[in-house]
Amino acid sequence: MLTATKTYTGKDLLIDKQLGTRMWKKLVKKANLFAGGKWHSNFRAKHFTEAGAREYRYASRKGQHASPGSKAFKNAYQGRKRREKQHTKPLVWSGRSEFLSRQRSFKATSKRVRISIRAPALNLKPKTKDGSTSKVNMRKEMETVSGKELRALDRQHGIALNRFIKSAKGHKIKRFR
Repeated sequence: MLTATKTYTGKDLLIDKQLGTRMWKKLVKKANLFAGGKWHSNFRAKHFTEAGAREYRYASRKGQHASPGSKAFKNAYQGRKRREKQHTKPLVWSGRSEFLSRQRSFKATSKRVRISIRAPALNLKPKTKDGSTSKVNMRKEMETVSGKELRALDRQHGIALNRFIKSAKGHKIKRFR
């Protein structure tokens, strides 16, 4: 589950007293839902790519840095995945988790938005051959958001919030910077 929280200090917007706390919370909740939808449509799929794995600094998988023709690669996780599944995409073995992550499930409040990804395999921490837990944490990797994405989502959230405030009927809003 991915959770994002944004704090408002009043520096960005001066809201007319007619708007009121209830309306403000309703509009922020709506903007939070919008930002959650933007993350899901624009950034979710990147987690299942090699470029995403580099950007989010995923833990390396066995055989990832070995040359594809070497014995070490063929015996490792990445070699087995390439041989059996014809790909080396991160967070993907059969493609089921990637497919299940496409389902949109958001819950927003005026303080945050929660995006639930209903892919049970992403909650597992793989075991190594000796039985110990691997350093790979797929859930944490799926929840990672880069700074660039965070700025983009913050910008989209602000644009949506301003649009929702302007569309609130009968309320005058003064904007200053």
